[in-house]
Amino acid sequence: MFESFNTPAIYVSDQAVLSLYASGLTTGMVLNYGEGPLMNIPVFEGYALNSKVMRSWISGSDMTLYLEKKLEERGYSIKTTELDVIHDIKKKLCYVALDFEQEMQTAAKSMSPEKSY
Repeated sequence: MFESFNTPAIYVSDQAVLSLYASGLTTGMVLNYGEGPLMNIPVFEGYALNSKVMRSWISGSDMTLYLEKKLEERGYSIKTTELDVIHDIKKKLCYVALDFEQEMQTAAKSMSPEKSY
């Protein structure tokens, strides 16, 4: 492969370390959340501390499937070709509550917790 594409070298690195480098840092905490599991990765002086990584096995795809299920329970039929709509709803309307108890109290008092899309 190197000869075919005239590639003199290749560099392989940890994604968390590169994320910090992009911010101009070498030490910090990287939160990686996507379609796979949520991971909290500590990095110290350019090295990921893999033994200290914290994982949550709830992934972005799990959240998408849960949102699809909730929409179907309310009578909305989402075809597999329309999953991009669910991704868009998730991106625009969903968030992580910083204070879960406060969010629950606010939702209980609110007359209209629903959002339009």
